[in-house]
Parts: sequence; structure tokens; C-alpha cells
Amino acid sequence: MEVNVNELIQTIKNDGLEVAKKKEDQIINDAKKEADLIVAKAKEQAEKIVNEAKAEADNFAQSGDAAVKQAGRDLILKLEDEIKKMFESILRNAVAENFSGKVLEESIVKAVTTIADDTAKLDILISEKDYAALEKSLKNAFKKQTESGLEIKPFKNLQSGFKLSQKDGSAFYDFSAKEISEMLSQLVNKNIAQLLK
Repeated sequence: MEVNVNELIQTIKNDGLEVAKKKEDQIINDAKKEADLIVAKAKEQAEKIVNEAKAEADNFAQSGDAAVKQAGRDLILKLEDEIKKMFESILRNAVAENFSGKVLEESIVKAVTTIADDTAKLDILISEKDYAALEKSLKNAFKKQTESGLEIKPFKNLQSGFKLSQKDGSAFYDFSAKEISEMLSQLVNKNIAQLLK
């Protein structure tokens, strides 16, 4: 009977070891499956993070490129505007400086004789400074016309140049240095814009 107990113990031991071995194998297999699943999820998560980072970096690079291009366009527009302003200022000063004395007198005579059919209904308005310098010569140039109603008057708000005005207010011609320089600057600005492009 003693042999049977030893055999029984050995059988129980073998059966227990076998069950334990199966259990161990099962636990190891489950752990490997769990580890593989965790690794796969981690790889998937890492890949997702990398793809999102790449997309974000691409967006950042694109928006950076767009910002640089926009800044370049803004700079060109600002430069173009500054150049136009500079030329307008140069023109304004040049016209104001040269639109006096004999040039102004000849311009007034030419404008009046070209524009007005009936000079008796016309006023010539010039700056106070130019009026003081040109009053006598203009009255001599328009002696007949001033006798029939043409008036030559100083105009307080005029810096240089002249204006022609119908007495009834139906027509008004502005030959001020400011107006002439604005007309010229529009022509110059077109050429500047073409050069800048």
C-alpha cells in the first residue's frame, strides 16, 4: 500500500505539475498576446502622433511661407506708395517753384485766350504774392478785356498758379500748382507702377 501512496503522490505531483505547466504556458501566451497588443497600440499611437506632428509642421511651414509672401507683397506695395509720394512731392515743389513770374503770366494769357469766348464774364484769381508781382503786367496784357469786365483778383487760399472763374459760377478752371502737380503725378504714377512691376 505504501507503493501506491508514493505512486499516488507522484501522480498527483505529475498531474499538478502538468496543470501548473499548462497554466504557466497559458499565462505566458496571454501575457505575450497582451504585450503584442500593447506594443501594436503603442506603435499605432506613435505613428498617429508622428503623422499629426508632420501635418502640423507642414501647416506651419505653409503658413510661414504664406506669411513671408504676404510680407513681401506688403513691402512692395508700401515701397511703391512711398516712391509715388516722393515723386508727388517733387512734382508739387517743382511746379510751385517754376509756376511764377513770366511763366505764370504767359500761362494765364494763353489759358484766358484759349478758354474764354467772352472774357467780360471771367475772373482771374491768383495768389496774393503773385498778384503783387503780376498785377500791372496782367492788366496791360488784358487792357481791353478789363475795361469790358474782366477782373484780376488776389485769392487768399491759393499758394501758386491761378484759377479762372465764370462770374455766374457756371464754370471753374483750376490751374493751381497743386492741381497741375496732381494731374502730372497721376501720369507719373502709372509709369512708376509699370517700372516697379
